[in-house]
Amino acid sequence: MSAATSLTHLLLGTNMGNRCGYLQFAQEMIQQNIGTICRYSPVYETSPWGYTQQADFLNQALVVQTHCSPEQLLTLLQEIETKAGRQRLMHWGPRTLDIDIIAIENKVICSERLQVPHPALAQRRFVLQPLAEIAPEWQHPLSRLTYRQMLASCRDNTIVKKYDCPLIFDCKRI
Repeated sequence: MSAATSLTHLLLGTNMGNRCGYLQFAQEMIQQNIGTICRYSPVYETSPWGYTQQADFLNQALVVQTHCSPEQLLTLLQEIETKAGRQRLMHWGPRTLDIDIIAIENKVICSERLQVPHPALAQRRFVLQPLAEIAPEWQHPLSRLTYRQMLASCRDNTIVKKYDCPLIFDCKRI
């Protein structure tokens, strides 16, 4: 781990089994293994994006303070997905747990394993809506648009609605 900390924006997603339970599991594992969850959005339910012949997703955005390097972070998040039973059988297919790195402060990373900011974030309402609630003024390092601005111009018509998920995680929510 590096000495410096960074604020990372993550998006959790699940559409199989105990969806609320998988979100809770992800929060607990992130707290134990990656860093401090500083903020989290409400849980949203959305129809699937990409491959649509599957159950609706629950999504939640987190802001996490971590000492992990971007590559370490990706590895640890993929380990959490695997512990939750994630199997990568189909692109955009059903999953017990998906954890995407959306942004790491104002960094731009383009490697074989990781692209930050997430390359499709401006086109996905289910990503922008929860992030606009917890980090509305964060600016994309290339476009200079905030999450709020990207959400206002997003052409994705997917319905993103709040979902009452009995999460017991105790953290600051904005």
